[in-house]
Amino acid sequence: MYTVIKNKVYDTSTAKRIAEYHSDGLKETLYRKKTGEYFCHFYDEDADNEDYRAGWRAKEKIVPYDYETARDWARISLDEAKYERLFGDSAECGTTTVTVRISQAAADRLYARQSATGETVGQIIERLAESV
Repeated sequence: MYTVIKNKVYDTSTAKRIAEYHSDGLKETLYRKKTGEYFCHFYDEDADNEDYRAGWRAKEKIVPYDYETARDWARISLDEAKYERLFGDSAECGTTTVTVRISQAAADRLYARQSATGETVGQIIERLAESV
């Protein structure tokens, strides 16, 4: 599914599928874009093709998620091992938000690494910081 929300493109064919959850005809799939942004694609098998609920296109809907929402979704929807593998529980070790400015070339390399490894930007930076 492809959609634009608040001038941002969300495309299930180009984003990385992170995890899926199925419940009573509803399939939820968490994706991460190359930019590191998360979104959830919902597919309701029981809806008919003429169903136009708010934000839905027939049987489908995409909802952008910030990191915390994606992590909360994973904590609720996935088993503990998969959650730990994808997100770890940063609440126990403590985290902070850092805003930095880097060159476009460095950002491109960072996003290329993220896309290739499946790591979050934060995980890549933490690993680099540990080696300093």
